[in-house]
Amino acid sequence: MNEKKRIKEISDELSITNILDKKVSILSGGQRQRVAIARSIINDPHIILMDEMVSSLNPSLAKDIINFIVEFARERTKTIVLVTHNTQNLSNTF
Repeated sequence: MNEKKRIKEISDELSITNILDKKVSILSGGQRQRVAIARSIINDPHIILMDEMVSSLNPSLAKDIINFIVEFARERTKTIVLVTHNTQNLSNTF
């Protein structure tokens, strides 16, 4: 998959397509967190390390992001190391 297609796919999934040209200083905490998630997976790493990856997101969006990351890892046979204090969003995911 070429770089532009990968950026488009990931930014669409994380709902950040409309902020790709914005300065970080004007982004909300949740937007910054989603950009950080995109940065962590854009180069297709073998292992994905995530510490409180959805802590500043609303519960619905957090669940969507976790489902996306899990599906991303499954499709590409990646390992995820996930640290979180909120396990509500993880039920039925793994």
